[in-house]
Amino acid sequence: SGNGSVHAWSVRTGKE
Repeated sequence: SGNGSVHAWSVRTGKE
């Protein structure tokens, strides 16, 4: 769960 949060985090940090 929380896929949206993980995606946003990767975009912000530039990591996976």
